[in-house]
This record gives sequence, structure tokens and C-alpha cells, in this order.
Amino acid sequence: METTINNINPTTSNWKAKMIVGYKSLVQTSPYKHKKYLKLTLIDTKGNKVEATIFESDIDTWKDTLNMYQWYYISNARVTKAHDHFKYKDYPYQWIITCTTKIEESTKNEDKNQQPEYKIVNFNDLDPYISSKEDLDILAVAIQVKEPKDVTTTYGIKRIQEIYLIDKSFKPICLTMWGRFVNDEAQKISDMIDEKPIILATNISAKPFKDCKILDTRKSCYYKFITIILLHVMSWM
Repeated sequence: METTINNINPTTSNWKAKMIVGYKSLVQTSPYKHKKYLKLTLIDTKGNKVEATIFESDIDTWKDTLNMYQWYYISNARVTKAHDHFKYKDYPYQWIITCTTKIEESTKNEDKNQQPEYKIVNFNDLDPYISSKEDLDILAVAIQVKEPKDVTTTYGIKRIQEIYLIDKSFKPICLTMWGRFVNDEAQKISDMIDEKPIILATNISAKPFKDCKILDTRKSCYYKFITIILLHVMSWM
């Protein structure tokens, strides 16, 4: 029976959900359990989101499937209780995709060019998000990239890189990239900075810093993952 995310829990049987892939991470290795994993954001036809993870040998089964912005019919994923940091809004579960999960690509023509919707927050509207638990999505132009540097934290020395952005309000703000984002997304932005690339970033935190506001990926390094997509051409001004 076809349904949506909010109707699926660990005891639900014979379910099938139509999902679009909103984000697909690179294959990573857990620093604690030393397991390889790949994370995805799946979005149903009602806009509900769930975090899904593929582990170890199952990555080879599905790595060439579940492509960004494509629709699929998914069933028989393992549904488990999610830590607060991994769940989306009021849905308390996460999905584990295994070799027994059934995944079928949608062949409907209307699905070909349909992309997930994002709730973009303008830089002028950040106040309600400052130091809150709610993440936000931004669409902005990268205008400057600082050199990476090491900072001392409670958890030891961490690598960060600061990227300055402006959105359509033309108000500059600093996005601080932590940990793995320095080597991946920040490096890609740095390589393109002369072109002033437009980026879409999701699951970002907003924080106060001295007399201004900053955007931050630090929480995402340890818990949630963010999406940073470089958009070479886009009409948004």
C-alpha cells in the first residue's frame, strides 16, 4: 500500500512510499565504529523528510541508485528509532536501507524535472533561528573564502574555514565550515570563488557572535548532515 513517511513506523508492514532524493552524501567512515556509511535525505510527495543510511557492503548494492532529484518507490527499509539529532521535525524514526530493501525508479514523465522544495530563510530573517534547535536553508552567493585554520575546542583541535556570503538582501554573513566540510564543500567553493558561485545550503545553524550573526555547520559535523549544492546559473535576484 502506497503511503507517506508519517504513516510508517517499525511495526508498519507491506508499505511503499514514493520518495525523491533530496541529498546524497559521499561514502564516509564513522570515527567511532570505523564503519563505512552513506547518508540520504528522502522526501515524500507531501514534503515530509526522513534521514536514511546505507552501511558497509550494502553501499555497493545501492551506490549507483538513489540519485539526487530522482523519484523512487521504496519499501522494506528498516525503520528504527532516531536520536533527536537525526530526526526531522516530529517524525521520530530513521530508515536503514539494506540489500533486502526494494527500490524502483519512477518512470512517470511528470517526475523527471520535479525537485524538492526548500524553505529558504533570508539573512534579514535569521533572528528566530539564533541559537535555536531549528535548522535552516539558505540560498546565497559566496564572495570570499578565508584560509583554513585550526581552533581549540572542548573536543580538541578542530579545522575550520570561513566563507562570506550575501543573499538577495545584499547583507554579508559568515558561514563557518567545520571538520570534513573544509576538505569537501569548502574546497570546491574555494576553487570557484572567482566566479562568485551561488550555493544552496540546508540544515545550517544560526548563532550569535559578538555583535553579529554567523551561520555554522558545526552541529552537522557530529549529528545531521548538510547539503551544499553549487549552482552555476540561477535566476534568483
